[in-house]
Amino acid sequence: MLNLSEGERHYFQKKRALTTDAEGREVFVGLTHEESERFHFLSDPSRAFTQTDIEEFERMDALHKQAKRLSPTPSPKEIARKVNVTVGHGAYAFDVPSMQSMSTKDYSSYIENELFHFHHHGELHAVHGGYPIATTSDQVKSLIRYLNGIAEQMQNAGK
Repeated sequence: MLNLSEGERHYFQKKRALTTDAEGREVFVGLTHEESERFHFLSDPSRAFTQTDIEEFERMDALHKQAKRLSPTPSPKEIARKVNVTVGHGAYAFDVPSMQSMSTKDYSSYIENELFHFHHHGELHAVHGGYPIATTSDQVKSLIRYLNGIAEQMQNAGK
């Protein structure tokens, strides 16, 4: 098995990103076992990488995405709805009822400590998946405008 946390495994299974190779080893769809181990290592946003590492990750990511498009992996039956699931890098995801019952203080803490990570390269990342949310101040301002618009639309949500 790949060296994934329980939360990472749950996340990748839900995204149908994992399968097994001919020897029964867990791999990312479209990658060999060795590539899968390296791909997982290179996907960690908390690490600093060389340009060569970034290019290697991009090559493997393209192979993985193409393989997922061409051969959809069936969703595992063991994926169940969970109230509090670790989804990798120490982050937690909550279901709708849990989020609806959160206090504003708890939700603010969730945003600051679980949802976003300000990367040391000056990028705002989603902790759930590690992908960048914004890489410039203007992008953060655009995100704020978007979220303010959503807040207006949701004024009566959950009431």
